[in-house]
Amino acid sequence: MRMPGAKRKNDETLNMAYAYSMGTKFLEVRENIIKGLVDIGFEKWHAEDMVAADAGEQTEIEDDTFFKPATTETIKVDTPLKIPMLCEEESGLFEPIDATQLLDIEWTTADFDHEMTEKEYSPTIPKIEEGVVDVSKEGKLTFQQVAGIQLQIDRLNEQRWSEADLTRWLVKQARSQWIPADQMMRYVRFILSDLKKRRGYTEAELITDRHHLRDAVIEKVNSEIRKLKQKNLQSLLNLDGSKRVVTSPEAVFVFDQAEPYRCNDKYEGPIQFKKHLYSWIGDMNREEAECALILDKMAEVECWVRNPVRQGFRLPTSSDFFYPDFVARLKDGRYLVVEYKGAVDWTNADSIEKRTVGDAWAQLSEGTCLFVMPGGPSNLENEILYTIKQGLTSTTDGGQIRIN
Repeated sequence: MRMPGAKRKNDETLNMAYAYSMGTKFLEVRENIIKGLVDIGFEKWHAEDMVAADAGEQTEIEDDTFFKPATTETIKVDTPLKIPMLCEEESGLFEPIDATQLLDIEWTTADFDHEMTEKEYSPTIPKIEEGVVDVSKEGKLTFQQVAGIQLQIDRLNEQRWSEADLTRWLVKQARSQWIPADQMMRYVRFILSDLKKRRGYTEAELITDRHHLRDAVIEKVNSEIRKLKQKNLQSLLNLDGSKRVVTSPEAVFVFDQAEPYRCNDKYEGPIQFKKHLYSWIGDMNREEAECALILDKMAEVECWVRNPVRQGFRLPTSSDFFYPDFVARLKDGRYLVVEYKGAVDWTNADSIEKRTVGDAWAQLSEGTCLFVMPGGPSNLENEILYTIKQGLTSTTDGGQIRIN
């Protein structure tokens, strides 16, 4: 590739450099070639720019894949993608589920846990060093340390603060749109009382450490609200009869080629895709790109979209929403939603909740939608294919959603 005397040929295939490498995954092959270029003197950024992959020839090592600059082909579809949202139906109206519905139950802060553990709050009382600054007989500036003592409240003019002042200040600082001021006042009083009686802190210590305490109270309030939303979300998904949770063609999220693609960051990787709905793709890491590549080459997939975070299709969780990584429309008209997780993250509480919601959404669609969360790169294609072939992976039993 570095031949100063070389001249351009009429046949474009002769103007390219070729490399042979083997690996179980296509992107591993690319990494091996880049490493080889770096080893013989190329800068890594230069090597990465030179090595790009063609998605059309990436199923087998024997396909004689060659590399060229990455582009994305835009597939032409006749109709926009219209993905049903998870909604609450009331009097024939469909309202996408959000925090309003998740907190639409009888509750007060009296139901909240007001006991703070040491992990949730441990005071950090500031300290100062006292000393004497003087000028010696020789005219030199001297400093003599006197003692290390705890910073007293009167040093900060905090002797004028009372517990009532601290309570009002915390209520103002930790206010929440979901909690009325009088309930927040009572909850903060419970917290302060417990910190003094059970944990043994003095009023003076809590006033001095009020900024740290404020942060702990805010996190405690948010934690209790998350627990409340999680409980009600499970209740909604279990369809206990008091609420009607559905998916409906009257409440959908639309991906339309005639409208702008609202992703903030662009994928700059080496893979060429052929079935993405738009001419460019939102950013992806290496494993997400491998997942997208599988979707792109599946015969069952008509087209797919890298789902934009905060501006794309979403499903509710107890903390907020999650925006699955990919949305695909199959050739049979069904929608496939894919949320990719690494093997380490697949079993954590956040992923379990997302799988529960995604499976419930798919089940409520009555066969029009599918949801899958592959756990890591191994067996990735088989997991997606299994979901497509088998349909819904959840089962219904007496109106209760059970995740297998």
